[in-house]
Amino acid sequence: MEGGKATVARALETLTGPLFQRPPLISAVKRQLRVRTIYSSKLVEYDEDRHLAVFWVSCEAGTYIRTLCVHLGLLVASVVTVASADAWFAGLQLVVSQQPQQ
Repeated sequence: MEGGKATVARALETLTGPLFQRPPLISAVKRQLRVRTIYSSKLVEYDEDRHLAVFWVSCEAGTYIRTLCVHLGLLVASVVTVASADAWFAGLQLVVSQQPQQ
């Protein structure tokens, strides 16, 4: 992907603050549009060869992280998949892989 690390870092900056999210199709809650806040995020690591990014997110409870990753993929014109996610009280660290869209 062209601009790899810088592009992902800029996209993460864009995805900060209040964001609209809708629960996934299979969900225990009503599928109504909600606003969830991303307080901060930062790119921890980026592997240019494998197109693998590790980033950290501090967000409001109830934020759909996989939806956040889909939005990240749209911003960087890639298909983004969550390889792993580790949650802590202070935040969430994600490992995502991306494949450029055809």
